[in-house]
Amino acid sequence: MSSDMSEDGEYVTLTFPEDLLFFFKESRMKYKYVWPYTRMDFLRCYMIKSENEIIKYLYDIYNIYLNGSDMFEYDVSILITMIWRQLVKSLSKIDFIPNKKDVERQERVQVMLVYIHTH
Repeated sequence: MSSDMSEDGEYVTLTFPEDLLFFFKESRMKYKYVWPYTRMDFLRCYMIKSENEIIKYLYDIYNIYLNGSDMFEYDVSILITMIWRQLVKSLSKIDFIPNKKDVERQERVQVMLVYIHTH
């Protein structure tokens, strides 16, 4: 999805199902390379520097979107997978230390889920 924000600015949203990233149901990639990052409550955003390869992939997706392609879905799926690969490589090098508020929130959610499950 794309929308103009100003004369020289545009907001582009890329939304896709996480299933795309682990290729088939119950794959090992799901548990090793996808869920540890998509289920991380305390990771709200990640800054991508302009020299990062991810930026190139995002521009490639945007150009495919603008120009169209006979294989639009396939081309974009491959690029999304490449973006995810770069993100996982970058994020796996970072030691995440969640703040106290996020940990407490996650604990409250877990308590509620246990209660719902038992009752």
